Amino acid sequence: MTAGPFMTTAQQNAILACIANGGSFTNTATLYLGVCTGGVTAGGVITGEPTDPTGGYTRKSVAMNGTAVFGAAAAGAVTNSAAAINFAQSSAAWSTGASNLTTWFLATAQTAGTVLYYGALGTPMSVNAANITMGFATSQLTLSIANV
Repeated sequence: MTAGPFMTTAQQNAILACIANGGSFTNTATLYLGVCTGGVTAGGVITGEPTDPTGGYTRKSVAMNGTAVFGAAAAGAVTNSAAAINFAQSSAAWSTGASNLTTWFLATAQTAGTVLYYGALGTPMSVNAANITMGFATSQLTLSIANV
């Protein structure tokens, strides 16, 4: 379901500061999964996120404790192998047929916050009515640190 993932500049800088500058890396116990129609930049700028709580949309909280959702890291990546991640069912449109949801992201807060990862949905989704549930099946969302 995804292309990417891509790490934002803020996340890259945090990792590099930890490694090269003697900084410390603090784990965020909960991150928030969101979707948008217009993409996310390397600087973490989100375009086209449904307005909270339009049609029941809110970012989905994701436990980042190593057991509840994401399994152990292997080969430079980790997937949501322990659980599916599903948004609440829509109560109205989050997008229109002309502007499908195209991008996922993980941020540090329910609203605003810092985007850490983002990627393209493998298939753009139209949540253009009530009673639509979108999400990521088990092992469908991957976070990685890739050699480039």
